[in-house]
Amino acid sequence: LAGEAAGLHAAWASDGGDYGGQLATAGEEGSLYVSVGAALQEVIMGMIGPTEEVAAEKIGTPLQTGDSRYEESRFSDNTLADLQNDLSGARDVYLGGVSTFVAAQDARLDQLVRAQFDQALEALAAVGPSFDAALHDHPEALRAAQQAIFTLNHTLMTRVAPLVGGVEGDDD
Repeated sequence: LAGEAAGLHAAWASDGGDYGGQLATAGEEGSLYVSVGAALQEVIMGMIGPTEEVAAEKIGTPLQTGDSRYEESRFSDNTLADLQNDLSGARDVYLGGVSTFVAAQDARLDQLVRAQFDQALEALAAVGPSFDAALHDHPEALRAAQQAIFTLNHTLMTRVAPLVGGVEGDDD
């Protein structure tokens, strides 16, 4: 864990991988990103991946099988908190800059995405204190959370990601 944390720190540090600097200079000579659109696409895909994974795999597999062995953190009974953190991280990325981009092009879409993040997080919170207990005692709460996250994921994939194609200076 310490090694992973050190690797992440180095990737973001200005004297390391300078990921933030690479995003900020997208489209400029020397940047990893040939265009602003390419950088935005990577950021947006960084939100789409976790929402898909949470809904389809982290909720879907245990729900489909009814088997606690497929929970993300079954031994610590921390699965629900892990899922909430995954989704909160995606929301933080959205609110940290993507929202401004989306709102400039379609304010109603921005409000929809914000509302869908809120609905998905509320649905996860309604699962209860334990993913495992919900899996066995009220799987309908897990299904509702899964559906809310799938809805958000669909909006990100079909309505937000296509906005990137219209970014000025995008050669992709």
